[in-house]
Amino acid sequence: MEKFEFEGNEYIILNGKILDNMFCVVEDVLSEKIKTKLFLECDYKSYGERELLEFILKIKEIELFSFAKSVIEYAYTIFSTNANFVRYTLPIYTSCLRQLNLSKEAIDFAEKYIKEDTLSGHLYTSLAAAACDIEKFYKANEFISLAEKFKTTDPATNDLIINNVRERISNRNYNSNVI
Repeated sequence: MEKFEFEGNEYIILNGKILDNMFCVVEDVLSEKIKTKLFLECDYKSYGERELLEFILKIKEIELFSFAKSVIEYAYTIFSTNANFVRYTLPIYTSCLRQLNLSKEAIDFAEKYIKEDTLSGHLYTSLAAAACDIEKFYKANEFISLAEKFKTTDPATNDLIINNVRERISNRNYNSNVI
């Protein structure tokens, strides 16, 4: 929960929603005004790696997916060789692209950056869901199998998401020769 002031009033960001000081969700018009002032007008290009990562997490949390996509693309012009940065941001990026109905782009982008030191169960679950979105169930099955290998070492690998993707796969007939 993050408190802040806007135009003389106190607000809170909680679970991606902007609430007033009475814990009521603010109207869409006010919410957009606040988001614009707090995030869209920020000079994120002056941020260091850690600040930029925190900024990306916040803008994704409040569902500014298109903006998050742009910020991450900018960040990769600077930090794409940093395996830790890529490991943390790649699942966020793929998730944002899925929210923007760009699942194929999510897979294509991620595959450019997948290396041994950037892998995570969270990434593979996101990619599996993206593959389901575009009905590439064979590929989704491959990704979810890889995600399951991370369950013991990557706490972000979520059984609920894995089970959801497995259910999506099982509800479709797919040809194992088609990727």
